[in-house]
Amino acid sequence: MISLVGKYAYVKQENLVEFYKSLNVPEAFVDKLIPKINSLKEFKVDGYKVTITGNYEATYILDKEVDETNEYNYTLKSIAKMEGNKLIVTSRTPEQPNTTLKRVYESNDRELIITMSCQKTPVIAKYYYRRVLP
Repeated sequence: MISLVGKYAYVKQENLVEFYKSLNVPEAFVDKLIPKINSLKEFKVDGYKVTITGNYEATYILDKEVDETNEYNYTLKSIAKMEGNKLIVTSRTPEQPNTTLKRVYESNDRELIITMSCQKTPVIAKYYYRRVLP
């Protein structure tokens, strides 16, 4: 997990627009969900607590369900787990408790890749960030 610790600058995305549209997110809102070039994301780890800051701050306690409220004041029920060098966050909404959104955070000494999937769509989306500080 230590390899996740650091700051990353957004570079590009794959299939984000298609992913959100396939989940019926309104087109006007989809543009707001795509990061601006060089926007920062930072990972901090303190024991079993993982904090991710960027457009909003999310703090996870490994293997425990937490409320995650995004910058649009939308709350998800999320559980974070470590599998090897990957942080996997599985989230659901109170409105659709049987639908899960999965985010996989994987980093190395050069980059961070966030892969998003949901069982409601076959579309897989990816965010790419370059490491700027260890």
